[in-house]
Amino acid sequence: MTKSTWMRLGVCMLAAVAMIAMLEGCAKKEKAAETTTTENTESTPPETMANTAAAGTYTAAMANGTTSLMLNTDMSASLSLQPMAGAPAQVENGTWANGATANDVAVTFSKSPMDSTMSLTLNFTAMGDTLALANGEAVGMAGLKLVKQH
Repeated sequence: MTKSTWMRLGVCMLAAVAMIAMLEGCAKKEKAAETTTTENTESTPPETMANTAAAGTYTAAMANGTTSLMLNTDMSASLSLQPMAGAPAQVENGTWANGATANDVAVTFSKSPMDSTMSLTLNFTAMGDTLALANGEAVGMAGLKLVKQH
């Protein structure tokens, strides 16, 4: 790989870590994320059940770290960024849904530090078993492609 490619990969990983830090907010003393679970007692409509086709675990291994995205059948999502081997992974939990077209997937993460809600949506385009981040430039992760693990 050329020096500029290594630099771009490094910048992408740093931007990804910065994005996660932004989502963590300014509250330094907050050590555990608070999760709220809502039980849905209504039957699931057929169009919602079709959305789970993209469910699974997707990963990308780069020279400067690993990114993993888990899309669960209950429409919850988990994004893990591990900047280097041995370093603790930064994990964000959110939700996912199919986008406007059949091969679009939108993953949304929200945090509520200090009485204000911050939200970030990652828009992916599915190509077979690969999810390519469509809005990578806007979120600091240009060129990210995740491959589904079987």
